[in-house]
Amino acid sequence: MASSAPRSRAAGMWRPNVRVLACSCACILALQQLLLRARFASRSVVCLDADTAAPPPGVHAQPAFVMIWSTDVALFGLISRRSVESIFFHHPNASLRVYSNTLPETAFSEMRAAGYAVSVRRYNVTALLHGTPAAPWLDRLHEWQRGLYFYSHLSDVLRLALLYREGGVYLDTDVLLARPLRLAAVPSTLRHPPPRASHGRPGDDGTAASGGSSSSSALPRGGGASALLRDGLLGVESYAEGDLSRAVLNGAILYFEAGSPFLRSAMHEFAASYNPLLWGWNGPELLTRVRSRCGALPGSTVQVEPPVAFYPIYWGEVQRFAGDAEPERQADMWATIQRSSYAVHLWNKKTSNLNLSKRSLLHRLLHTWVVLPPTPWVLS
Repeated sequence: MASSAPRSRAAGMWRPNVRVLACSCACILALQQLLLRARFASRSVVCLDADTAAPPPGVHAQPAFVMIWSTDVALFGLISRRSVESIFFHHPNASLRVYSNTLPETAFSEMRAAGYAVSVRRYNVTALLHGTPAAPWLDRLHEWQRGLYFYSHLSDVLRLALLYREGGVYLDTDVLLARPLRLAAVPSTLRHPPPRASHGRPGDDGTAASGGSSSSSALPRGGGASALLRDGLLGVESYAEGDLSRAVLNGAILYFEAGSPFLRSAMHEFAASYNPLLWGWNGPELLTRVRSRCGALPGSTVQVEPPVAFYPIYWGEVQRFAGDAEPERQADMWATIQRSSYAVHLWNKKTSNLNLSKRSLLHRLLHTWVVLPPTPWVLS
């Protein structure tokens, strides 16, 4: 019995501390990701010229939108449905092609019955990427399909390939249009009033000193979203550590004409530097790298819009707009979106399972730009 107490204390010394282990695992993972990024970042992005067979940019009667849905049909919820509706609320004569191998082809029958040009299209990954600079990625497709982030990465490359082949406006299915897009190549959209400058937090709404969007050689600084959206459109999601020289781009909203040299370079970069272990490396970080290296070259110039244009709600703060707390802050954000934003990214992974207060900003956003009667959709 005399030795039982020391044994107990010794056992206690070796009992694992869950918090310490969790912190250690997180630190190790962060270090691994840092080393992976450093290894791939040491290589140079290759900038490609335009394909001589690509059609020249044209003028379009109505905007053409593209979406991708690559996961289970059961996950196509309210946010995604409202995303589709918001397009036709602002552009009733637009067309929308939803590329999906899981949604039924009759998914949008209600909308088509109401006169909206929306359709589900099947896709073949090999056929879409064949003949593009992303084609080498297919050589190890069976290996990539086992990756944790495969479906996110698949969406990353498919949007590049679809816009390269067909052109148009790409939207993620958790993006709501907050006003009509004023597209330079679609004269019918120019009758709509442009957004006004925002007066939000520093760095949230900055563009070039002229008040318009920045060119490829400069990052958004001061002012608001541009009055005119041109071919080669990208948006800033945020600024790393608040540094306006370190913009992080996002591909949730893209506008490119078919045959874009920028998209060719982005597809080449996707295949050349693909890493299945890093979620953002092949998507937002890829666009940021390609813009930095190729965006100033002739034919590859891009229009970079500030966060207020498409990402007024920062992903790390979106949950604050789900309840009824901070009503002043929620009212201010609503005013900013109404005045200065083209769209709102709702960050579906963070918001899809939230219980929304009817007094919350998110509830308001999801019930404003609606074209169908308030009855549940049936994806049959």
